Amino acid sequence: MPRITDPIKIRNMEIKNRLGFPPMMSGSISNGVPGKNFYNVYEPIAKGGAGFITVEASSTDPMNNP
Repeated sequence: MPRITDPIKIRNMEIKNRLGFPPMMSGSISNGVPGKNFYNVYEPIAKGGAGFITVEASSTDPMNNP
């Protein structure tokens, strides 16, 4: 049985462990667009060891804000 700290492969992507960070509302998105504060929130989480992170609602197109 695999452990939570074991890597997992999903198609052609390998995730270093099975620890995931769920989406949360951090208020780091302004008008649906990630800004500097977005990276200030999620960078430490990524460096902290989460295998994958699901971020809050955001948009890559300012015309289609959530």
